[in-house]
Order: sequence, then structure tokens, then C-alpha cells
Amino acid sequence: MLTPILQRQALDIPPATLFAFQILLGVVFGIWGLALALPLVAIAKVMIDHFKTYETAAPAHAEAA
Repeated sequence: MLTPILQRQALDIPPATLFAFQILLGVVFGIWGLALALPLVAIAKVMIDHFKTYETAAPAHAEAA
């Protein structure tokens, strides 16, 4: 019970987003979808944040004339 609250605060996932994914995965996968909703959303958020920082940190290639 405490782990989802702490993970949500640590990853800064909006409650509405988490609630929507819990409903979606709960409908599709039942109780397993509810249990796996937060970890899957957390993994997706970390990956998206990683790729966003990777794109902004990547040096721009100079175009040769």
C-alpha cells in the first residue's frame, strides 16, 4: 500500500494518468493489470525521460557543404 504512494511521488506521475492506466490495464488484464499498472507506467516514464534527455544532450551534426 505504501510502495505505490512513494513511487508516485518519486517519479512525479500525475494521479489522473496513473488512474487511467489502472482502469485500462484492469479492464484488459484483470487483477494482474491493476497490480502491474504502476510499475509499467513507472518504466515507461523513466524510459521517456531518458530518451528526452538523450535527445537534448546529443550534439548536433554539422552539415558539410
